[in-house]
Amino acid sequence: MRCCVQAKAELARLPAADQVASRLSANSMRAANDAVSVTGLVIALAISATVVDSSPFSTAGALVVANTAAAERAVVYRGLLAWAAVMVVTAPLATWLLFVVLA
Repeated sequence: MRCCVQAKAELARLPAADQVASRLSANSMRAANDAVSVTGLVIALAISATVVDSSPFSTAGALVVANTAAAERAVVYRGLLAWAAVMVVTAPLATWLLFVVLA
């Protein structure tokens, strides 16, 4: 019986459900204004992942290098590697700026 009395006392100290709901909705409204756009984030990730697909280490890039004439293979490999390096640095920054920050 003593446990029930203590449990009731503990429950009495808890905030009511309507108070909890109002606090949660106020916090979610504040978070919604500061939140990152999901659509913009997905677009930025998709573009960033796609533009680096031309590296010599990807399937498409490896096929290009493999089908290049032996005399030009090193040039094509270095060109694709340079393209991928530039895209790894610039594509995420550009897409984040365009689709997440400015959106």
